[in-house]
Amino acid sequence: VGGGMGRTHNKESTFARVNEMIGYVPKEDITEALKAILATQRDHGNRQVRANARLKYLVHTLGIDNFRTLVEKYFGKSFQAA
Repeated sequence: VGGGMGRTHNKESTFARVNEMIGYVPKEDITEALKAILATQRDHGNRQVRANARLKYLVHTLGIDNFRTLVEKYFGKSFQAA
């Protein structure tokens, strides 16, 4: 999660970022896992600055481990190691 090549011209607060793995879920849980990721972005993403209202900036700000922990709270389960 949290990858993207887009950035805003002449804005140093925007940047490209490589995605990171948060774990594995069985196919029967994928919809709920995706809902948990979206809910995390909805509730914790930056809504004041449109250029930074992307998942990659939330993952960068929280760090992948804190992001995973937060998503797991919404998901109600732990992700399996990938």
